[in-house]
Amino acid sequence: MTTKDDGTPPQVPTQKDPIVTVRAHPTTEPAQAVPAFEPSAGMLSLIEALLKTPNRVVATIDRNHGGGLIAPLAALVAGAYGCYGIIVGSFSGGVQWWASPAKIVVGMMLSGLICLPSLFIFSCLSGAAVRIRQVAVLMLLQLGLSAVLLVGFLPVAWVFSQSTGSTFFIGLLHLFFWMVGLSFGARLLEQALVSMGAMQPVYFRTWCVIFALTLLQMTTALRPILGTSDTFFPTEKRFFLVHWGEVIEQESKGARSFR
Repeated sequence: MTTKDDGTPPQVPTQKDPIVTVRAHPTTEPAQAVPAFEPSAGMLSLIEALLKTPNRVVATIDRNHGGGLIAPLAALVAGAYGCYGIIVGSFSGGVQWWASPAKIVVGMMLSGLICLPSLFIFSCLSGAAVRIRQVAVLMLLQLGLSAVLLVGFLPVAWVFSQSTGSTFFIGLLHLFFWMVGLSFGARLLEQALVSMGAMQPVYFRTWCVIFALTLLQMTTALRPILGTSDTFFPTEKRFFLVHWGEVIEQESKGARSFR
C-alpha cells in the first residue's frame, strides 16, 4: 500500500450496498398490476371475485368507474337478500313467505340510496378521488359482499327459525348475522376508498354508524318482518329501540303476534 505525499493512506474504494426495493405489504400490488374484473364474466365469477380477489373488482371501479358492474351487483344484492328473506319469512309463514323477502330487499336498497349522498361527501372529505357513480358502485359492492355472507348463514338461520318460537331471540340472531355481513362489507369498502386516496378513515367510520342506524330504523319502519300483524305496513311511527322494548315486553307475556 502506498501513501499520499501528505502521509495519509489512500481511501480504499468500497462496494456500496445494492438498492433493494421492499414492498410495505407482501400482498400489495401496484394499481395497474391488478387485472380488472370483467363484468361480463357472469354472476358466479363475480361472487368468486368478491370472496377471493375483491381488489380486481375495486380496480375495475377505479379505472372505468364500474358502470358495467351496477346491474350484476344490484341483481346479486336483490337475489341474495331475497333468499335470506325467505328464511326470515319461514319463521311465521303465511304472507311473510313473500312479504319478508320483499321488505328486506326494498329496505336494503332504500337504506343504501338514502345514505349514498353522505357516503360521497365523507369519501371526498377523507381525500378519496372518487365520483358519485363510483361511490354508488362501491355501495353495491359493500351490500353484495354482505349479502353473499348472509347466504352462507342460511342453513343455520333456517334451523333456528324452525326450532324456536321466540321472536326476540330469532330477531337477535338475524341481527347478529346482518352485522357480521355488513362489517365485512364495510371493511372492503374502506379498503377500496383507501386505494383511491382516502387518508382519514374517521370520516368513513362515522358514516358506518349512520348507515347502521338507518338500517335498524328501516327494519322498524317496514315492520313486521318477523312475526305477524293485522296490517302489511305499520300504522304508527316508532323508534327502533322503543319497538324492541315492546317486543321484549310482549315476549315476556308469551305473545308472538305484534305490530
